[in-house]
Amino acid sequence: MEISCELQRGPVYLTGEDLECWVKVINASDTVGVLAWVSAQLNCFCTVSEDKVTNIEPKNRKISIESQNVNKTSFQPTHGEMGLAVLSTKTKVLACSLEVGPGEVKKFLFTENIPHNAPPSFRGQSVKYSYKLCIGSQKLGESTSLLRLPIRILSVDTYSPNMMREI
Repeated sequence: MEISCELQRGPVYLTGEDLECWVKVINASDTVGVLAWVSAQLNCFCTVSEDKVTNIEPKNRKISIESQNVNKTSFQPTHGEMGLAVLSTKTKVLACSLEVGPGEVKKFLFTENIPHNAPPSFRGQSVKYSYKLCIGSQKLGESTSLLRLPIRILSVDTYSPNMMREI
């Protein structure tokens, strides 16, 4: 089983806009494949440079630590990421108990509104804000797998969703 994703409009979005992504599940094998679940979530991570920022406690610099869950059967989109998760949208379940026949492709549309108060993407010398769309899945009887897609978020103070409708 293979999972791929395609952003509808590319990798750059404004706060307040909807991020839309097609998630494809492809079964290239000769047998029916079963996924226990497919889920998605948008996350923003703040990473600070340890040698340039000294007034932040070390435990707050790297929060995404190894999981205690040995089976790794749950959706943990921040697992293994560097930095503090400053924004995590609610997890959306795209599919549950999904059977995909040999050579079959199933598509799901993931849509998430980027909050107006979300920090913009930024890469400075001391601080970095980075966004990742995380698609997770689990094939029955196996560990979870994660697909992380980096995106950029821009913030415009005067932008409102109604502006697009007025044009």
